[in-house]
Amino acid sequence: MSREIKVDSKYEDVLVNLIPGELIAAYIAIDSIAASDTTIQKWVLLATCIIILILIPPYLMKLYNVKGRTQIIFTMLAFIIWVYCLGGPFKIWGIYNSVIGSVILVLFTLVAPIFNLKTPEVAPGDNARLTPTITRTENEELPSLPELKDFAGKEGQILKVNRFTRVANMEIEGKRLSIPLKNIQKIH
Repeated sequence: MSREIKVDSKYEDVLVNLIPGELIAAYIAIDSIAASDTTIQKWVLLATCIIILILIPPYLMKLYNVKGRTQIIFTMLAFIIWVYCLGGPFKIWGIYNSVIGSVILVLFTLVAPIFNLKTPEVAPGDNARLTPTITRTENEELPSLPELKDFAGKEGQILKVNRFTRVANMEIEGKRLSIPLKNIQKIH
């Protein structure tokens, strides 16, 4: 399973890939264990946060094949924001405010995927080729797989690119088609 954000990743997929759910779960488990000894709780939680933050880059690169530095940084930031929203060491150290945490979480959730959407390699006016192998997409508004396969490997011109739906309008042999970006190669 890959968590890497790709050019054809949609907004909601990008958002899910930025939230380190299993790392947050590990933190919550350690938080509940540390709660049994309040004399060392703040140090255990602080150390846990630091260790998990240090582990995020190799964790994403080795287990999920993530290569993008921006995605790794935003995932680390997401972890810090989630820990802040849960209280954690911030609460124990007296620097926690639930309203601020909630507002930051909502704003991060809205903004982070926008900074992590990969810019398509194609732009209007570019000449491009449909990939030789066409892969199915979830978007039902697009042409059927057999129709796209008729144009596999053929060249045309990009008319419009939609970054959010990850689809380009392309003209091939006089026919206008909506094609998933993952099925388009720019001709240099």
